[in-house]
Amino acid sequence: MINHFRTHLLNRPQKFFADSQFPIYTAPDFVPAPYDEATKQIDTILFGRTENASLRDYRFLCFLRLIKACGLYDHITRFDRRETYKLDQFSCVDHVELRTPPRRSLEEIVEETLSLGQEVYFALFAPLRQNYPEYEEGFRRVTDTLHKFCMILFADAIRLEGLRPRAFAQGLSPNT
Repeated sequence: MINHFRTHLLNRPQKFFADSQFPIYTAPDFVPAPYDEATKQIDTILFGRTENASLRDYRFLCFLRLIKACGLYDHITRFDRRETYKLDQFSCVDHVELRTPPRRSLEEIVEETLSLGQEVYFALFAPLRQNYPEYEEGFRRVTDTLHKFCMILFADAIRLEGLRPRAFAQGLSPNT
């Protein structure tokens, strides 16, 4: 489901999104992953330091539109093909009046994300090498700014999913 990617990228429990202006389903039993240094740094750049559900959802929808524009939308449903919402249901994202407006533009977020040091990229991509080499390879070979940014989004979501100790300790599927 598209929520699989969203859930891992946003990395917050269902109750966090109760007051979001965007009604997007989060599994009630989702347990967020602990951040490591790289994923915390990337999360802070992507979503800021404020804990605002509407702003996180708003940014996610903006990122989702970038992913679609880059022709990488299939990666969103790669691990789970079920869909509980569709992007076009949120075409209002350009016109919605957010209670707390974003402080930074999408361009600033992309620029700051891509200007991280090599050590952050290594910490993010190195653990994915064996199972998901295309993300590191894509990030290294692609020269287009937006495609590189999308590779970071995918790698961050997958990395956070891998950091969830509960799923692996109980022998559950990473899609659970």
